[in-house]
Amino acid sequence: QQARDAALSAADGLVKQLSSASRAALSLAAVVKMNPNWSFLESNFLVLAEELFRQSNEDGNLALRELALLPFGRVRLLLTKPDQRNSTADLFSPALVDRLQPYQSIAVGGLTINGPIPLTTGDERAFAARYPIFFSDVDEDEDWGHPDNITHPTDCPGPPCYNPETGEKFWGFIGAVVNAEPLLAGDNVHLKRLLSDGLSYSLTTSALAGTNGPGILVSGGPNPDKVTANVTVALPGNSWALSVYNPRQDEILTLRNGLIAMVVVMAFILSVLLLLLLLSAKRASVLLQEQLITNKLLQEEKVSR
Repeated sequence: QQARDAALSAADGLVKQLSSASRAALSLAAVVKMNPNWSFLESNFLVLAEELFRQSNEDGNLALRELALLPFGRVRLLLTKPDQRNSTADLFSPALVDRLQPYQSIAVGGLTINGPIPLTTGDERAFAARYPIFFSDVDEDEDWGHPDNITHPTDCPGPPCYNPETGEKFWGFIGAVVNAEPLLAGDNVHLKRLLSDGLSYSLTTSALAGTNGPGILVSGGPNPDKVTANVTVALPGNSWALSVYNPRQDEILTLRNGLIAMVVVMAFILSVLLLLLLLSAKRASVLLQEQLITNKLLQEEKVSR
C-alpha cells in the first residue's frame, strides 16, 4: 500500500507540473474563441503570452519554453524563452505532417500533450501541448482576416478541416511547449521523493514503446525493472505509466511466507504428535482390557480350586 500511495502522489504531481503547458494552451484558446480575427490576435498576443509565461514560472512547474498561434496549422505568432526565435513551420506540409501528426490532433478534437520531441534549436527535448480550434456555421473560404489570405491548411480544403454539411471549420492550433530535460534527467521533486523513501521507479510512455518493450522516459533507484505498484499518469491524449518498487515489501512478503511455512510445519508436527498420542492411548486401553481379563480368569481359577 505504501508503494501505491507514493506512486499515486508522484503521478498527481507530474500531471500538475505539466499543467503549465495545458493551461497556457487553453488560456490562449479561450481568447481565440472569443475573437478569432487576426488583427485582434496580432495586437494582443505578446501581452497575453508574456503573462502566461510569468504565471508558469510562478507555479514552479516545468518551464514554459514556447507559445504559438498556428492558424490553419502554420506558425504565425510565436514567443519563445529564454531566446526569441522565428518559425513559419507548416504542420500540414509533406515534410512535417507524418512526424507532427496534425490530423491525429484534429481527430482527438481536444487538448493533447505529446513528447518528448526535439526542440528546433540545440539538443534539448520538450513536451508539447496542442489544442485544435473549430468554429461552426462559417463559409468554406472564411480566413478570419489572415494576412496571407490563406483559407485552409495545406492539402486539406475539405474534411476534416471543413465540414460542408455543418459549416464547421478548423481555425488552427494553439501550441505550448515546456522543457522536458529536467524531468528526463530525473531532476524532479516528485521523482526525488520516491528515491528518498527508498523506492525505485520507472516512468514509461506508449509513444516511445518499441518491439523491445515499453518506452522509458526516466528511471531511478537500484531496481527500476521491478514493480510493486503501477499507476497511470493521466495526461490529455497521451499514456504514461509510473511503476514503483518497494524492497521492504519484498522483505515483508519473504518474512510472511517464512512464517506461514513455519506454521504449516509446526501444525504438521503437532498433528503427528497428536496422532501418536491417540494411538498410544488406544494401545494402552487395549492392554488394560487384556490385563483385566487375565486377572479375572486367574481369580476364577483360584476360586475353583
